[in-house]
Amino acid sequence: MRTIIILTSFCFIASIAGAQKMKDANVPQEIRESLKKMYPAAEKIKWQKEEGNIEAEFKINDIETTLLFNESGILIETETEILPADLPVKAKEYIARNFPDKKTKEASKMIDTEGVTYFEAEVDKVDYIFDENGNFFRKKEEKKKEDKD
Repeated sequence: MRTIIILTSFCFIASIAGAQKMKDANVPQEIRESLKKMYPAAEKIKWQKEEGNIEAEFKINDIETTLLFNESGILIETETEILPADLPVKAKEYIARNFPDKKTKEASKMIDTEGVTYFEAEVDKVDYIFDENGNFFRKKEEKKKEDKD
C-alpha cells in the first residue's frame, strides 16, 4: 500500500510539473556517466528538468526508454516502451472491458527506485496505471504535446 501511495504521489507530481529542456553540458557529469554505464548504446539523449529531477529520454533499437534521476544523481525510475500486447493479462482485460471500442495507443513498463514494477497504458490520451500483476490502481490525465520525431 505504501508503494502505491508513493507511486501515485510521484505520478501526480510528474503530471503537473512543467518540464524544461536541458543541454547535455548542463546535466551533471555523474548522471551522464551513470546513464552511459547502464545504456552504453544510448545516443541522441533528450534531457529535461522536472521538479528538481532530471529526465533522460532516448531510443535503442527503436525502443524508447526514459530514466528519471533525482538531483543527487540517483536513479528514481526507468520507463521502457513495450507493445500493448505485452501488458499483463489483467491490464488488457481491464482495458477491453472498460473501453471495448478503444485501442491502447502506447504502453510502457516502469520500475521505481524500490524495484517495484508497474505498467502504463495510454487510451484516448489518458494514462492508466497498473501494478505488476495488471491490477488497475489509477489514471492520469494530461495534455501531451505531439512528439515530432
